[in-house]
Amino acid sequence: MLTVALSVVEGRLTTVAAIVTLAAACATAPPAVVPAKPAGPSVEQRIGSILRLEDQRVLHDPAPVVAPAPPVAAKGQKAPVVIPPPPPPDLVRYLSDEEARVRRRAALAIGHVALAEGVQPLVVALNDADQEVRQMVAFALGLIGDRSAREPLVNALNDPSPLVQGSAAEALGLLGDPAAADAIGQFVARITESGAFAQPPTEADDTRRDTPAAAWRLGVYALVRLKAYPQLAAATLDGSGQPRVRWWPLAFALQRLEDKRALPALITFAKDQNAYARAFAVKGLGALKDPSALPVLMPLVSSGERNVLIETVRALGRIGDPSAAEPLMRLIGDPSTDPHVRLETVGAIGGIHTEATGEALLSSLKKPGDPENAAGSKPGSGGPGLN
Repeated sequence: MLTVALSVVEGRLTTVAAIVTLAAACATAPPAVVPAKPAGPSVEQRIGSILRLEDQRVLHDPAPVVAPAPPVAAKGQKAPVVIPPPPPPDLVRYLSDEEARVRRRAALAIGHVALAEGVQPLVVALNDADQEVRQMVAFALGLIGDRSAREPLVNALNDPSPLVQGSAAEALGLLGDPAAADAIGQFVARITESGAFAQPPTEADDTRRDTPAAAWRLGVYALVRLKAYPQLAAATLDGSGQPRVRWWPLAFALQRLEDKRALPALITFAKDQNAYARAFAVKGLGALKDPSALPVLMPLVSSGERNVLIETVRALGRIGDPSAAEPLMRLIGDPSTDPHVRLETVGAIGGIHTEATGEALLSSLKKPGDPENAAGSKPGSGGPGLN
């Protein structure tokens, strides 16, 4: 019995000794070394890489040279830890960066690089959660100008953000694909009918990009680039050809297209309170050379707005109707006339062929010191009658 008890005690002592030995070994063993993950480049460094790639007109740096495999560790030694190098800077990869500002700048850079292989990554990025990123992606697609982006950009006209809508319309104009004109026209018409112009746009709206009016303006400009007068007229003019929106960007668009069907709208804009609208409308009327515009142009000869007056003088000269000779000669003979306006008038009156205009020109050339005389009588200057 005593022998059995002693055996039990010895067994327990052996177990306790083993536990103590194991605990001591654990306490003295060094902790496992986990290799530190190398820190990635900062936001500033990533943007710096984007700017460099953009300047070099490449989408990414070449892949790094693969390092040779490390030697096999000797028996009983640990194998060395090899940390792979970070991936090279890549504009496409930066489109998925965690920082929206990096994604936005990468999109712009891809647009400036203007390689076709950047189109598909940008199309994917049109679904970015950040509206400013989507806006820049659409703009970048326009910079590249690849027509394969047409349908994604047409879809972006329905983006919930006016900021994105406007840039999508602008990009479609830059693509130069006439097939997009109908979609842009419908987009512009939708804003025209939405009540966005219930209040007249202010000067602040002239440069904004984040409002329905701004998206409308960029859509109108896109139709001008595509020379799409029918779509522009359907979206912005009523049945009698009058503007449904009284804002100078429409006057600008109509004069750029030089379509005779725009005559009623241009005549209306020539009477507008906004000087920009009047100047663009008068320029458009001059391009059309339609004498029916004379009743609205003649009163503008006495306009106090310099730019409007200059465009009026040019328009009367292009139309060339003899009835414009007298008011133009009065401008030339008036000593208070701005010298540059007088110079434009002398040039314009040359398009009106009457005896009186010839005498007015000869009279103006007799006044030394006037800018038009310096331009027209200096030997070797290439002025009228000398070359």
